Amino acid sequence: MGAEPQESYRTDPLCRATTEAWKNGIVVCCAAGNEGPKPGSITTPGINPHVITVGNIDDQNTISSDDDRLHWSSSKGPTLDYIVKPDLVAPGTEITSLANNKNGYRTLTGTSMATGFVSGSVALILQQWKDYSPDAIKRLLLNNTKDLGLGPNLQGAGELNLEPIFRGKRNRFGESQREMLTKVLGENLVRMLSNTTNLKASELGKDLDRIIYNTITNLISKNH
Repeated sequence: MGAEPQESYRTDPLCRATTEAWKNGIVVCCAAGNEGPKPGSITTPGINPHVITVGNIDDQNTISSDDDRLHWSSSKGPTLDYIVKPDLVAPGTEITSLANNKNGYRTLTGTSMATGFVSGSVALILQQWKDYSPDAIKRLLLNNTKDLGLGPNLQGAGELNLEPIFRGKRNRFGESQREMLTKVLGENLVRMLSNTTNLKASELGKDLDRIIYNTITNLISKNH
């Protein structure tokens, strides 16, 4: 859904509703709108700075992203509150998906089609890292986009790019993931030391936790 904004996101009813959803742990993905290339054409609730607002990329129906380009109709920022939007862009041109018709499918173009790619990506992230907050997921997506060189009010942070997130090539770890990794490795190390030294885990002391945490944190920082 989307509508021409009439007021600031602070008082806009759709923005207020999506902000409450976000605060309650729901990752909200919104279409930027199809009113481009006019500046300031982002629709509500996509004008909300809390949500993930998605623009439309034409991927030329190729596997490579080298020929991807922004679809001319994808709405452009900034918002009424002079907030840079969209947050990122994803394939939304000539996308075939489910429909309530005789053959069950339909091909459409627009930012609503692009938004489905991002919401599906969020589902994959949550499947992998269940403790991630909406803010952490948004940071992860925006920190790993592909820059198309179009400027922030056309492309946001860039094009959706899941490869570095799941292959770890340049994934920027959030604090919750770092702590989770530390916990898993730390528990295994404590268990191993307990087995080899005949000491109970509780007898290894809190100082070991600090050493493990600092070591793993340094390793992550060097590699990412």
